[in-house]
Amino acid sequence: MNFGFSEEPIMLRDQVSRFMHESWPMSSVRELILLLMSAAVSIAVSVVMLTAAFSVYAAGAATNTAPMYKASSKSPAMDILSNSYGYSSNAPSALEIGHQAPDFSLP
Repeated sequence: MNFGFSEEPIMLRDQVSRFMHESWPMSSVRELILLLMSAAVSIAVSVVMLTAAFSVYAAGAATNTAPMYKASSKSPAMDILSNSYGYSSNAPSALEIGHQAPDFSLP
């Protein structure tokens, strides 16, 4: 058995090689390869950064703690989720969105 190429594939290979050498000078090929390599590096860096950001987010989500807010140095830290729009468990009568404040008079 002959596992080598026949005459036609060898002629085709030679014609394609000659065409590429005439159409694409080696400097252009090198430029293209460098451009593709820099794009690949940029994509790899972006993937690493996104992976790191996601792992930090996932670690924070796993603890299931709400972000804390401190209005001033003298006030205690408050849980942002339970204290949104002035409502908290410490002030059950606080107004919520859509409620109207009762009329009042000044002394």
